[in-house]
Amino acid sequence: MKSLEVLITRAEQRTEDALQALGQAQRRCTQAEQQITTLSSYRHDYQTQLQSAMTKGLDTGRYRNYVSFLDSLDSAIEQQQDTLARLQQQLEQCQQQWSEEKRALDAYATLAQRRAKPHQT
Repeated sequence: MKSLEVLITRAEQRTEDALQALGQAQRRCTQAEQQITTLSSYRHDYQTQLQSAMTKGLDTGRYRNYVSFLDSLDSAIEQQQDTLARLQQQLEQCQQQWSEEKRALDAYATLAQRRAKPHQT
C-alpha cells in the first residue's frame, strides 16, 4: 500500500503543477488578447484622427506620418495575433497535460479505494 501512496502523492503533485501551468497559460492568452484589443482601439482612434485631419486639409508629410504609423500599428497587431495563436496552442497543450495528470490521479485514487474496501468490512 505504501507504493500506491507514493504514486498518489506524485500524481497529486504533477496534477497541481499541470494546473498551475494551465493557469499561467490562460493568463498569458488573456494578456495577449488585451494587448490586441488595446492596439486595435488605438489604431481605430488614430484612423479617426487621420480622417478628421484630411477633412481639414493635410499636407503630404503629415499624411505620410499618419500612414506610416498606421502601418506600424497594423504590424504590431499582426505580430500580437501570431503570439496569441502560439499561446493558444500552448494553452491547449497545458489543458491536455492537466487532463492526463488528473486522469492518472483519479485512476490511482480509484485503485486505493478498491484496495481499502476489503479492509473496511
